[in-house]
Amino acid sequence: MHLFSWKEQFREGLTKGARSFHIVNATLTPEDSDAFSPGFASNALLERLRGLLVAEPSHRGWRDICFLAPIIGPVGVEYATEHLRERWPEPWNALDASSGQLTELYFDDCHIEVEAWRALLSSPLVGGVAYFGVRASNFAGAPMKRFLEDPWVTRNLERLIITRQTMTFEDLERLGQSPATKTIRELSLPHNAIDDVALQGLRSAPPSRMKRLSSLDLSGNPIKAKGVNFLIGWGRLSGRSINNLFMDCDTLSSAAIRKLSDNFNLYASHALMKKMYKTDLVSLVYNFDAQRSVNVNADKATIADAFFDTYDAYWDMGCGSTFDGPGWK
Repeated sequence: MHLFSWKEQFREGLTKGARSFHIVNATLTPEDSDAFSPGFASNALLERLRGLLVAEPSHRGWRDICFLAPIIGPVGVEYATEHLRERWPEPWNALDASSGQLTELYFDDCHIEVEAWRALLSSPLVGGVAYFGVRASNFAGAPMKRFLEDPWVTRNLERLIITRQTMTFEDLERLGQSPATKTIRELSLPHNAIDDVALQGLRSAPPSRMKRLSSLDLSGNPIKAKGVNFLIGWGRLSGRSINNLFMDCDTLSSAAIRKLSDNFNLYASHALMKKMYKTDLVSLVYNFDAQRSVNVNADKATIADAFFDTYDAYWDMGCGSTFDGPGWK
């Protein structure tokens, strides 16, 4: 039995026109960085390009051609340009070389050496990615700095996930000043050891930035009262519309949770929900898992009914959780 390496699977995906990749449990060394350079798997890609160029013209085919040709390199661009001009009707008779990059790239539980990060973030494939996620080693520091400060790489970025790093005030300050703040809609920074001091690095975001941000995830960070007060003020600044806040942090007090739930749609865990039962009336979205949540914003009886309605369904899904009851008096 042949076990395919991540590079083989990546090459196969590119050949088939895939633009979205989730790379799991891989090790990337400087020697592997050729996978993200123009010309990688050029023979297989060129064969695929030839097939697209002689097929019946279509918008989907033209998009795939525009994606593949720049990846192959100058040979691919020249070949595609010539054949489109001779055979394809308008508006598909010209190459849009700017389409030659991935739309989604996520590194999950990967070990990536610093030199490999440098080559990867210089790749034409990565420039303009819309969704970029990292749960990998060695991203904090120089690679993160390069990524956040590069306007070419982040020009189309709408969703950014960075997790399992250690993010400092300087990292958050750099994020606030990043060109990505113009376009980003979803920002997920869970489990990065972000405390109240580090969080305030986001002050560096100019008032005109992050206006498109609608979802923020800071779960698993040691954020306390000062961080909560900062978030509420920062979230209101210049009309920012952060609708959904994921804030599953053990360090939050009941008073802090109440403040957050008054200002955001708060997504919380089982443990945080239990803590909320010690408070007064709340407005909370309780998230059992990634798929199932319930709006809870009424009196204690309604909260309890909604909770148990959802909890019964959650139990039926076989998730095996236990709960000792809210204990309403």
